[in-house]
Amino acid sequence: MENTVHSTLDKEWEQLMVEAKEIGMTTEEVRTFFQESLNNLPASDINHEKGNVL
Repeated sequence: MENTVHSTLDKEWEQLMVEAKEIGMTTEEVRTFFQESLNNLPASDINHEKGNVL
């Protein structure tokens, strides 16, 4: 089952990057967007043990 989750996430990530490229965003801009989004989340929404957002 874990492979299925990773496969789906990989496809979603690939689609996100395609869409970002289509609007002129660079990989670094997407990375910065996600990092800033994570920095603005309340600590209670982040699973620190695994580094996942809940």
